[in-house]
Amino acid sequence: MPQVLPKSQFVEYKTAPLAILMTALKKSGNAALDFLTQVSIAQSRTAQIEQMNLLSDHELAERFQINRDQIVTYVFRDKMY
Repeated sequence: MPQVLPKSQFVEYKTAPLAILMTALKKSGNAALDFLTQVSIAQSRTAQIEQMNLLSDHELAERFQINRDQIVTYVFRDKMY
């Protein structure tokens, strides 16, 4: 004779696939959000590099105390060290 599950166990068993699906969706949603955040940060850094490249060597030295060849290092300083 087949075993009959108590109602509480049956409900948990029925909702387990839904819980797994919800967890997977949440994780993939978080991964997508992280990706979009990184893209946004990269775009803003690219814009900053472009703006700094428009400055003269004198302005770079005066404002940021760097040479032109140090722009990328300056913009990504929090990631490099």
